[in-house]
Amino acid sequence: MVKRTGVVKLHTTRRVKKNQRVTAGEKIGFFLLAFLLFILAATYFFSSLGPVQTPLSTLEESRQSLLALEGYAFETREWGSGYTITFRGYQSGDKLLGEISEYDISVYEEKGALYLKQEEGKWVEARELGLQKLSCFLQTPAHLLEQVAASENHQNI
Repeated sequence: MVKRTGVVKLHTTRRVKKNQRVTAGEKIGFFLLAFLLFILAATYFFSSLGPVQTPLSTLEESRQSLLALEGYAFETREWGSGYTITFRGYQSGDKLLGEISEYDISVYEEKGALYLKQEEGKWVEARELGLQKLSCFLQTPAHLLEQVAASENHQNI
């Protein structure tokens, strides 16, 4: 007696015509073509990104942009425990003109010589008043960018 389990196994084969068969050479050719297309796409993508901007090159680019202007206005503020000093100035070529509002002082600098005037007074050289160190505070943005770029400590850029 033969016992039947009810499971029928079907075995089918697909017949492919000779001209529809894919050879190993064609598979390798397709893979190489796909790989080359991937390389071309990756090359195009990475080449279109352009040069990488470093903090130093960005500083130099900003400084050159400021130097290219005929003149520009800026504000410098220093503050500490119990004091604030604000300088609002205008840089044009090698001339600097502005004011320190907290002390009602007008400032003029040309070719390294710093002159100060209070209210309706006359212009007096800062050296005569013992305020020649004030020129360290009256730095233009272009000069500050140059100093930071020349600094050996680039971590804070």
